[in-house]
Amino acid sequence: PAELPALPTALFVFLFFQGACHNVTSNQAPAILQARRTLTLQVGDALTHPCVVSSLTPVGPIKWVLVTPEKEQMVVWDFKTAGSSRVTLMADTTQSYYGDFLIIISDITLSDAGFYYCVKFKKGSPKDTEISTEEGIQVVVVGYQEPAHLP
Repeated sequence: PAELPALPTALFVFLFFQGACHNVTSNQAPAILQARRTLTLQVGDALTHPCVVSSLTPVGPIKWVLVTPEKEQMVVWDFKTAGSSRVTLMADTTQSYYGDFLIIISDITLSDAGFYYCVKFKKGSPKDTEISTEEGIQVVVVGYQEPAHLP
């Protein structure tokens, strides 16, 4: 099947707020909007993908997680570790009622293939608790990659 074009972030946010953001209370888990699609990228491309969270409450971090057959779950980006030098998060939390967390991964490699999820956590002690996630985006990476050279 043909791949759907990416929705501009502004349209993403508009459609999201039409149904997800009304009357969010502190007892409700925030809704997360991520396009459910498969992206096919070439080695060396960049991945840019938005995630909109309907509410920043309850207090807790937003994390981008990668799930692959080899690694059950790996945090790609969070505010504590700030990810790798290839991963950037463009976060807009200036609105008190929602947050926009756009992830950019440059210089895609074959090991970047898998399912990416934007996850909202509730701050806890000793461990944060996952409260919201969405289906995520599947990233397929094609192309030739030079093998790593051993010293």
